[in-house]
Amino acid sequence: MDLRRAPADSADPDRLHPAYDVGDHLHPNGGGHAVMAEAVADVLQAGQ
Repeated sequence: MDLRRAPADSADPDRLHPAYDVGDHLHPNGGGHAVMAEAVADVLQAGQ
C-alpha cells in the first residue's frame, strides 16, 4: 500500500494536496492523516 497517494495532489502526484499539507510541503495535516487512515481501512475491509 502506498500511503503517499491518498493525500497527493492529483495535478502533481509527487506533492501533497494543498488541503492536506501542514505547510512544509512534506508532512500531512490532520486531514491528510484522515485520508491515509481511510485508505488503510479500505484495504483492510477488502481483505487485501
